[in-house]
Order: sequence, then structure tokens, then C-alpha cells
Amino acid sequence: MSIAYLAQAADHEQLEWLGGGVMRILLDGNKTGGQLTMLRSAAAGGSASPVHVHAREDEIVVLLQGSGIFWAGGHRYELSEGGVAFLPRNIPHAYRFTSQTVDMLAVCTPAGTEEFFRAAGWDLHTDVVVTDVSLRAQLIGRIETARYLGRVLANVPYGKSSSLRHIVGGTAGGGFEWTAGSNHGGLVGITALELDADQLITKVTSVYDSRQLSPTRGKRSWPHP
Repeated sequence: MSIAYLAQAADHEQLEWLGGGVMRILLDGNKTGGQLTMLRSAAAGGSASPVHVHAREDEIVVLLQGSGIFWAGGHRYELSEGGVAFLPRNIPHAYRFTSQTVDMLAVCTPAGTEEFFRAAGWDLHTDVVVTDVSLRAQLIGRIETARYLGRVLANVPYGKSSSLRHIVGGTAGGGFEWTAGSNHGGLVGITALELDADQLITKVTSVYDSRQLSPTRGKRSWPHP
């Protein structure tokens, strides 16, 4: 018998999937007593699945945002935002997204498909966590982190124009003190790093006094995640 389970968005397991997209496992067999799996996927336009068959699961797909073409049982269907598809077990099917971005919810019953995605995808949930305390920004997973830093590194105080003042560290982590570039008035801050057993960075936290930042200094604002 299954028991009630509730979780916040930050608790969901995250996997890299379909051309750099992110799949979140909202519910798995452990949480539902084996009854169903619920997945939510964010993917880029042009992403597609190969033709495949579920031998034991029925699948329901809801397009929360975006559009796509679905093939099932030899037939072609176009699905737009708010559309739903029921894909029974043992029916070959595939899909390709045609919009720029896609937000898709999938429910498979009974549970079990999540194990395939875990084996084939890349676990992002504990991959890396980047926190900017002063901007109240936090990124979880290397894809979100890379996209965010790609947008802001030219503008944040610890970005491309900063210079190192002091570095400390050991096998478990460390940190460095930095001075911001002239466009931030020489603001000083600290960035701390945490490492895993393989000496890979798993957590980056930057702290500085954001009250010293002038709203007129620099022409661009910093986007949040």
C-alpha cells in the first residue's frame, strides 16, 4: 500500500536529457508504491526521441508549453500547448518538438521507466550548486549554471573584470578573495568552493556587500535564474 508523498520543486531529481534539456522526476515507483512515474521535461526545439516501445507501461503526455509532432502506431499527429496524448504499451511511438522551447509532463503507469532515464541521463541534482548570496540567486545543475553564468559573467563583480587577491584550499575545498573591476568600484568579495571525493567542484558560493553597488554603475542589469 502506498502512502502520501509531498515535495517542493527543489526536491525533484533532475537529469540532463534530449540535447541538453532537463528532465525532473516528480514521482517514481518508490514514492507511488510502483503505481506510476511522473516526469516533467524542458527541452529545446528540434529535440526528438527515437521510435520506441514500452512493453509494460502506458504513457500519457501533456504539452504544458510548446508544440510537437507525435508518431504512434503508424499515424502522425500534431500537438500544441495544452494538448494531450495517450500512448498505450506495445505501440511504437516517437516525437519531435517544433517550438523553440517545450515544457512537457509525462505520466507512465505502472512505474519503472524512471530507471531507464536515470541510467541513460546525467544526474544534475547534486552535480553543482552555485549561490550568489548578495543577489539571492541559486543555480542547481551544470546546465542551468552554465546558461546563467554565460549571461552574467561580464557584469557581476566576481566576473571577467575581477582580479584575485588571495587563495586558500585543501582536499575538501577552499576559496579565494577577489577584487571587482573598476566598473564596480573595487568591491571586494569571497567565493568559497566545495569538492567531492573525486576533487570535482560541487558547490560555489559568492559573498560580497551588494550595498556598495551603485545602480548607475554599468549599463546592464544582471538577470536572475
